Amino acid sequence: MIAAYHDGYIEFSYPEVFSYSFDSPSCAGGVGDWLYDEFRLSPNGHVIHEVEWAGFPNGEGSRWIIEASDVGFGWIPQSVSATH
Repeated sequence: MIAAYHDGYIEFSYPEVFSYSFDSPSCAGGVGDWLYDEFRLSPNGHVIHEVEWAGFPNGEGSRWIIEASDVGFGWIPQSVSATH
């Protein structure tokens, strides 16, 4: 996903996914702005990563929930040539 300043990408990786869900009223025009995300532990000790998007005017937001063994995070800067 592209970062807030459009100068790079945020990349999440999940080594072993046990379950996931994506709930969205409509993805036809995208999911809107990233509103928040949080991490918590499931009762069996797995990592749960929940992301909620703000949605668009007159629409509900979308929610993505992933249960995994771990979460990796990376920042990938956008190349200078790609911005011009």
